[in-house]
Amino acid sequence: MIKNVLIFVGGYGKRLGHLTKKTPKPFLKFNQKPFIEFIFEKIFKIKPKKMILLCRYKNKQFIKKYHNCIINDSKIICVTEKRPLGTAGSLYNAKKYIQNNTLVYNGDSLLDINFETLNKIKLKNNILFMCLVKIKITKVIINYQILI
Repeated sequence: MIKNVLIFVGGYGKRLGHLTKKTPKPFLKFNQKPFIEFIFEKIFKIKPKKMILLCRYKNKQFIKKYHNCIINDSKIICVTEKRPLGTAGSLYNAKKYIQNNTLVYNGDSLLDINFETLNKIKLKNNILFMCLVKIKITKVIINYQILI
């Protein structure tokens, strides 16, 4: 069973230009809802004990909205980098939350993964499991709003 989920939410979102000047990517709204909440909905299905948001850019927005909140019986914790550490550094910064059966997820990607099935996979100790997805996008229509 997956106990902890670490979610990368600290990127600058530079490729989105003015959209992320004041708003971090995971807070951009799609259909009147912050993108991060679509991810939460999928992950809550496996009932993790903790969801750890690995924060950097605009971290105060994450802390204000989610830090120490309990949603669907999962405690949300924000772990902030004092300076940009990159992906591996961000994980190292949150190493105390990495235990057996920890899922690591990107806060700017919504993948069609059956988390319930993934949660049932029995792995031996000291095994790293990685899920890679190949998709073909033919047309994407995005309706966004900025969360203030």
